Amino acid sequence: RKSFDYENYRKRVEREKGEVFRNLLGNVGSQLLPVLDNLSRALNSASHLEGEKSNDFIQFIDGIELVNQQLTEVLGEMGIQAIPA
Repeated sequence: RKSFDYENYRKRVEREKGEVFRNLLGNVGSQLLPVLDNLSRALNSASHLEGEKSNDFIQFIDGIELVNQQLTEVLGEMGIQAIPA
């Protein structure tokens, strides 16, 4: 009986760990989605700017694109994928 109780306890603890991990992952993902949206808006806005763009500005936008890409990859590894709209 003790062995049976211990096995049930172990399974319950593993299940609870999994639930906590999924909840934390969901919270992190939902907090990062607005950041990703804002980066996308900044890139979209920069691409619609008219006039001469300085080399520094172009390098800055390239950096923002890299951050946007890296954040998208990290979220993808977490199982969060973009939904085509």
